[in-house]
Amino acid sequence: MPFEIHIGGPASAPLARQVAFIRRAEDLGFDGVGIADDVGHGHDVYVALALAAAQTSTIQLYPAITNPVTRHPFVLASLANSLAELAPGRVKLAIGPGDTGVAQAGLKPATINELREAVQTIRRLLRGDAVHFGAGGESRLREPITPTPPVVVAASGPRALELAAEVGDEALLTVGLDPRIIQAVELHLAKGAEKAGRSIGDLPVTYYTIVSIDPDGELARERVYPTLLKWLRKGMFRVGLGALGIQSPTLSPPSELSQDTLAELCGLLSIAGTPGEVRERFTRLASDGVQRVFCMALGDEASHEHTMELLGEHVIPGAK
Repeated sequence: MPFEIHIGGPASAPLARQVAFIRRAEDLGFDGVGIADDVGHGHDVYVALALAAAQTSTIQLYPAITNPVTRHPFVLASLANSLAELAPGRVKLAIGPGDTGVAQAGLKPATINELREAVQTIRRLLRGDAVHFGAGGESRLREPITPTPPVVVAASGPRALELAAEVGDEALLTVGLDPRIIQAVELHLAKGAEKAGRSIGDLPVTYYTIVSIDPDGELARERVYPTLLKWLRKGMFRVGLGALGIQSPTLSPPSELSQDTLAELCGLLSIAGTPGEVRERFTRLASDGVQRVFCMALGDEASHEHTMELLGEHVIPGAK
């Protein structure tokens, strides 16, 4: 399978510029663009993806990441089906328990069991099967599109990793990128796949990671530190850090972490550095067996565009 590079689009940008970003990503050779389902910006991700579907021809399109709390599973199935009608074979639905958008609505993220039920329900609906919602009787999508868009399960912790392999058509993992981490993650995926009677060899996996690229490598790494620490405080990367024998600094303020510690964590859990360093990192990932990477750019719209252009100039030509 060819090595794929996907990139996150700027959810804060006006819809027209989100579409322009996606068109430019296609021109540069990116394989996919995912945009966060963050309604707080006032720009609905599904509207942006629908507009982009009509103006692109090859690039994969998806929300990265939606949730079953602010979006009912029946609604999500209909949205995915609609996008698949506009861009057959180029659409998928990446779903997780919910983060910023759920908190903004004053709601709680989905539990593992709620996420499992939502994914299974959406997959049945997309196949055209009937499902029951409460006392409302049978519900179904009367005109399901083929090919059916995949449902991608986002995961970081051990239970979520197992769930992704058990019920997802694909796994989108925020776990880090060291080979030892990947090996530990595969054990959890194998456990989940076994529950469903399948092999992880049949499960497409995308590694979701912060990517910061700049001619000034140290500046690129420093940009990662605040987001990385925020994610660590949320309890992310437990599987990866455990595999490396590193105690998560979830309770430590940044001032108590040395630059060496921050740099080490950055190197293990993200991709940051000069164009040459980043290019080399992607080369190593491909040689380690990673097949797909989702690049989460940091900052505002201009920063997203800067990251995309540098990746398009320095990384993608060597990855294809």
